Amino acid sequence: MNIKNITKTACIAVAGLLALASCSEEEFMTYEGNKAGIYLQRVSTTDINGTPLGFTDSLVISFASYAANIKEYPVVVPVCIMGEVTDYDRPFTLVVDKEKSTAIEGEDYEFSDTACYIPAGKTKQTVKLVLKRSDRLAAETARLVFALKDNANFIVELESYKNVTDWKTQGEELCGSTYKIIFSDKYAETTWWNIYGKTFYGDWSVKKEKLLNELMGWTHRDWENWKVAYGQMGYAAKKFRKYLQEQADEGNPVKDDNGSFMQLMPPYQVDYSKYEK
Repeated sequence: MNIKNITKTACIAVAGLLALASCSEEEFMTYEGNKAGIYLQRVSTTDINGTPLGFTDSLVISFASYAANIKEYPVVVPVCIMGEVTDYDRPFTLVVDKEKSTAIEGEDYEFSDTACYIPAGKTKQTVKLVLKRSDRLAAETARLVFALKDNANFIVELESYKNVTDWKTQGEELCGSTYKIIFSDKYAETTWWNIYGKTFYGDWSVKKEKLLNELMGWTHRDWENWKVAYGQMGYAAKKFRKYLQEQADEGNPVKDDNGSFMQLMPPYQVDYSKYEK
């Protein structure tokens, strides 16, 4: 749908309608002027046909949901435009807001602006970057904030919009000029462990879950999504006990996060009697 010869002011007034198209290359609005509008927006939900229903201006990632050997995680910053499509590439300006970000470049993430352009014939671009699983993320949550800036080709138009396509419905106000990525490597006890895992493995701890996951090839995401089969828990407890008992017998008892010997529930308890005074 091309709407020609409308003023820039009118374009801003109907900017919310652009969300319905979610950067569609078939349907976009145009307006007269030297610069096209540009904004940041990620589709968060769709219907069964893939039509956008909701949007977000942020992304939350936890490395704890992935296997220990996953040290990097690629993500993208979604950039969309409103205005004329051209037959040539147009650079845009996307920067890291250092004042609002706590992530450290090179340590927590890698970012290059080489993909910061709208390709010829397109209305959107996804700028790639890599999040890194740095040691400090086990204790700290990193925040990475990107911001669009006006340049010779684009002007940042959509400062505020709703997170839903139905503009008659109450929704959260989002920002079209910034995009936040929140990431960490923090673990938290899951409902699945609390309901079922505790029966076999006792009280949850980060160290205990990590060790069990390593022995079984599970991930924290498996616990989050209830994909650790109850039928496997008894076998896993036996395997876990065997490992802990071997370590204790060899003089290397495994201690939990609180400093006590790592212990499981009966009948899978580890014998630490040789260490009792």
